[in-house]
Amino acid sequence: MVDKKNNEVFEFLNKKGLLQEISDDLVDCFIDLDDEIQIPYDIATLVFELSGSSSKNLYKLKNQNILQYNFIFADYTSLKSIELFVDFINECESDTIELTFLNGFVYSKHLFELIKSVKKIILLNNFAGIKIDDPSINKNRYINPWNDIHFRLSINFINYLESLKHHTYFNKKVFINKDCEIKNSQETKEIYGNLNNDNQFDIATVLKKPTFKKLWNIKKEDTLVCQDCEFRRLCVDNRLPVKMKNNWAHKEECNYNPYISKWSHEDGFRSLKELDIITEKGYLEMNKEEISLITNELWKG
Repeated sequence: MVDKKNNEVFEFLNKKGLLQEISDDLVDCFIDLDDEIQIPYDIATLVFELSGSSSKNLYKLKNQNILQYNFIFADYTSLKSIELFVDFINECESDTIELTFLNGFVYSKHLFELIKSVKKIILLNNFAGIKIDDPSINKNRYINPWNDIHFRLSINFINYLESLKHHTYFNKKVFINKDCEIKNSQETKEIYGNLNNDNQFDIATVLKKPTFKKLWNIKKEDTLVCQDCEFRRLCVDNRLPVKMKNNWAHKEECNYNPYISKWSHEDGFRSLKELDIITEKGYLEMNKEEISLITNELWKG
């Protein structure tokens, strides 16, 4: 349902034929949408760099309250670590396993041979450009056709609900690197333990540490530039937010500029810096009239 008080949105949707008018006596038939996302897990995604050292500690993740795993394979991934990985996924309760190949990983053929009978859903991110030689006949393999835009945008209802109250990248995430260090994500600096030093590892104990969740609840509405972006409900942004006065901002620019509705690969794109849009002071500074003229020129006709 669209509130007619928001005239701009109402007129746009109506003009496009995307609205269906209903009588007043049917309004009560539409229940209010519950915008509270329910994820009954301590962690939604655990990202794990698979190395000789880290793979020896995989058994410590058994019986942890984790929804999904993303295993990273790179030059530090050995044959033995792959074997330990396969043992782990055959025993863990997660229905979906994500595999990410980075440059330097050379044992893909061996890996696919070992997992050919695995019944779990396998999602593959092939950033290494490796030729996929998968002997499995199971229809449970999905290769993500990533490009930079797809990597940023996640078009689904759960992501929409999560974005209303949380950061869609850092929320409910744990990262364990090849040296077994435990962090919120690959991008964050703070280390909250090491699997090598904890024989009785419990993910819930890590989450109780005061600053571990500090990025989880930063919404796009709290973040300069992002708060003005039409893709804020779809965006999974791994840039680290930085606190500036009463707002959050990013030191690195996004590859999309919402003020001219252009991606960096498109003709006519201009960065925030080129448009003299400044966020360093904790608030936005821009020449709205000049930007409006530039936008009209880019999109005329």
